[in-house]
Amino acid sequence: MGEFRNRIFSPIVTISAFIFQVLSEDHSCQEAVARVMAELVAQGKPPCSPGTGGYCQARQRLRNKLVWRLLRAVGNALHDQTPSHWQWKGRKVVLVDGTTISMPDTPKNQAKYPQSESQKKGVGFPVLRLVAAMSLATGAVIDLAIGPYQGKQTGEHALLRQILSGLHSGDVLIGDRYYCSYFLIAALLAMGVDGVFQNHASRKTDFSKGQHLGNEDHVIKWQKPIRPDWMDQQTYDNVPDTLKVRETSVKGRVLISTFLDPCKKIREELDIL
Repeated sequence: MGEFRNRIFSPIVTISAFIFQVLSEDHSCQEAVARVMAELVAQGKPPCSPGTGGYCQARQRLRNKLVWRLLRAVGNALHDQTPSHWQWKGRKVVLVDGTTISMPDTPKNQAKYPQSESQKKGVGFPVLRLVAAMSLATGAVIDLAIGPYQGKQTGEHALLRQILSGLHSGDVLIGDRYYCSYFLIAALLAMGVDGVFQNHASRKTDFSKGQHLGNEDHVIKWQKPIRPDWMDQQTYDNVPDTLKVRETSVKGRVLISTFLDPCKKIREELDIL
């Protein structure tokens, strides 16, 4: 975690107090410091000053890398220790989703995370885009990636590619229709990861085609799209020219999945997810 001076508000104590502050009812720095004082007294140590200055300064000193390492370590530990009866058919399920966050309007934030172009200069706020992978069983964030709201390689797919390595063979990834793409599914299959996504609105479904498996349930073959700008030629050439995927209607929604076994009652099983 790097070298830190010996002080009451060490990085670990500060992070612990910060988490308590966020979870407490009043969210005040005073409440966070009072908790640290109580813990010091309980350990037989002299209490710290009741003032909040030291704590607030310690929060400013926290390094982003330290917080990210802690988030990943805790999230993955919880995910890895998921009891089998919390898993789906003995498999760990990961959810992926993205969002945007409005940030304080400071020159530093504007430089790194510019506001939306639809907002007039001087009246908008910096916007950060975030994509997170979360454990379905525990709700813990396993990994996340952040970037500007707009610009080259700042979309949710680009951010997701930064954290795909956190998935493991045998995992199941679930996402909304935005993530239902040829290249993502190809990448998952290469990793031994299955995927389930709602079909993209631009992709038409015709259950009269393909390998019929049941009512509104079939396996079809996708053709590789043209190479996107973000992908180099060598990577593109290594992507299969076709993919087999399963289209299944579940409660009025068409789900795309990589579960191709015709013997599986996929509709009932996916409904649980």
